Amino acid sequence: MKILIPTQGDTELPSIVIIQGSFQDASVYINLRYGLRKEGYPVYQPVLATCSDVDDYDFPRRSLYDDVANIESTLEEIIARAGKTVVMLMHGYGGIAGSEALAERWSYTKRQARGLPGGVAYLLFYSAFLIFEGQSILTRFGQSPTIHVYPDGRCHLQNGIHTLYSDLSEEEAAVWAHQIIPQSYEALRTPAVRAGWKYIPSTYLVAENDLALCADLQMEFAQMAVSRVKRCKWGHSPHLSHPELLITELKEALKWQDDMIRLYKRFS
Repeated sequence: MKILIPTQGDTELPSIVIIQGSFQDASVYINLRYGLRKEGYPVYQPVLATCSDVDDYDFPRRSLYDDVANIESTLEEIIARAGKTVVMLMHGYGGIAGSEALAERWSYTKRQARGLPGGVAYLLFYSAFLIFEGQSILTRFGQSPTIHVYPDGRCHLQNGIHTLYSDLSEEEAAVWAHQIIPQSYEALRTPAVRAGWKYIPSTYLVAENDLALCADLQMEFAQMAVSRVKRCKWGHSPHLSHPELLITELKEALKWQDDMIRLYKRFS
């Protein structure tokens, strides 16, 4: 497998595809995108249909599959057309949307076996939800008491300033609270048909201080995906509170994966 974390003279860095969580617009990941680009990573963040243009008349009808279509379009551009190696970085609802988008044809190992360049080589989950095929968010978790569903089909998160931004200062949390947006209820009802974490290796960063998704449930997801696990002392949104540490954890995860590949090749 291609070396993912180059040392002096090694090949190019992988492209990072960020799949965002729900109830926030893409702007909350700006510090993460900037930090990754500063480190030399090409960065992409597909626009999720269920997290954008929330005032459009058709917004309540948008589903998980609409998000998947946008993610697949990005993967088509990076992998099928450019032949690049990709690492998926998935947060919150992005764990479900990103995993659903990962058909086996995007897997790095599957593409290598067919003599094709590039592919998705690794997954990094942080505070990410995961579900099995056939499940939806509602059938797996039920109706959350923190989410209010309006008759028009839009869901609103209650007290998001506390659950999403608990490790930011009050001033910073107040700024980002203005970026909290609704999500379509249809996204919660859509059943998954794929689970890309079943055939692509991963690391799960468990946020011990997360008030939106408890650490025990995060550990359950990590065990589902048979992920390498690292426990981190941050809340739900380290892309805002600790972007440098999040990037460091990404680099360490890829180095660990690279070391495992080297070890496997040595003894195989």
